Amino acid sequence: MISLIKRLFGIRNANKDTTDTKIDFDIPDLKKGYIFDYDMSSWEVEDVVVYTWDNGVKDLEFNIFNGKDKMYLNYEKVGSQVSIFWEAKLNDVWAEARNNIRKKVDISEREFKYKGNTYYFAGEGSAKVSSSTETFHMQNWLFQTDSDDSLVSINKYEDNSMEVYVGKKLKLHEISNILPR
Repeated sequence: MISLIKRLFGIRNANKDTTDTKIDFDIPDLKKGYIFDYDMSSWEVEDVVVYTWDNGVKDLEFNIFNGKDKMYLNYEKVGSQVSIFWEAKLNDVWAEARNNIRKKVDISEREFKYKGNTYYFAGEGSAKVSSSTETFHMQNWLFQTDSDDSLVSINKYEDNSMEVYVGKKLKLHEISNILPR
């Protein structure tokens, strides 16, 4: 009689599914299609990009979109540092940068002003960049303010084109409610 009741009410089937379902995701768990909250907005991961630096370190970049703006969430695996960037115009950020880089001028001793902040050289590196659609090499120069929270990243690609991204460092808790789609 009890087995009949169990079959009728699905008790046997309810006990069969004992697999754990992950419900707590961290930034390195992000994949294409995942959604998370940042700065009072929900963002969707459109692509995951892996930077393999010349020293062998791999960092992650998540191309994200909130329906209006596109940004780039960076995660440094060493140190778990998180930053967010948005594209800007190189001539607006540092007009001399393009000529200095093309003429192979050492810009590690240079500083520049942008939107009231003075930016200082923080690092330089080369990386192989792999996304879901392409793979290429680039050279990167990173500048930051004295307070170490505002960033400017200048990239030079294989075809000698250049782009600049302005950003800021984040605390891990600023990215929240990570959910798979």
